[in-house]
Amino acid sequence: SFDLTPDIGQRGEHVLRFDLDSHYPGREKLEKLGRVWGIPHTRAIIEEVYEAVSAWRTEFALFGVSNEDTVRFIEIDRRILC
Repeated sequence: SFDLTPDIGQRGEHVLRFDLDSHYPGREKLEKLGRVWGIPHTRAIIEEVYEAVSAWRTEFALFGVSNEDTVRFIEIDRRILC
């Protein structure tokens, strides 16, 4: 499981913990952890997940999520760039 869920509470915390760190790890750290954990093709997996998540706004619209609720998740865009 991979989590790009934004920090709606603004505490600077990441929901999942990677390497005992509660802050969002970003692509570089995720790739490093993948190599340490022996996961093959780590970079390709990370890119695939980020690409899939990048369409989040379209998916929200397709499922009728209101603009008010969509704005609450705007941080996803920043995390995709990291």
